[in-house]
Amino acid sequence: MSPRESTPADVAAHAERPLRADARRNRENLIAVARAAFTAADDTVPLEDIAREAGVGIGTLYRHFPTREALVEAVYGAELDHAGWASGRIATPTSRERITAAIETILTAGARTGSLRADVGPEDVTALILGVFLSTATNSTPEQTGRLLDLIVDALQPKTHQ
Repeated sequence: MSPRESTPADVAAHAERPLRADARRNRENLIAVARAAFTAADDTVPLEDIAREAGVGIGTLYRHFPTREALVEAVYGAELDHAGWASGRIATPTSRERITAAIETILTAGARTGSLRADVGPEDVTALILGVFLSTATNSTPEQTGRLLDLIVDALQPKTHQ
């Protein structure tokens, strides 16, 4: 099967595996080069040109992005990831899922050790953090941002019964 004939299951399986450091650098570099090429071009940019400019072979490009659409989506997603926090929202479901999964890992570990409440869901914490970033994006002071983050940390600590 050629790289262009990857099945959705192949792509999903590949996406779930953590990348080696060199593969992650190649992927990030491909996205950066593609972003610059797509922005500067008036017409379709050949994927071979993107691979060459990124210093990798076309096979490496296709291992990371089996289709042109996958590359365009990755460029767009990276752009949204970069702008999403500043605007106080997470613009893509994938970004929100990654952030929520990271928060869930922290909450689970904290609940296991007793340092964090076990009854708080990761989506709730994501919403709280987004509220802080939205406030930051709409002219809050650094002091207010600090107080809001302190409130989140306080809310996540286990309730003590006296």
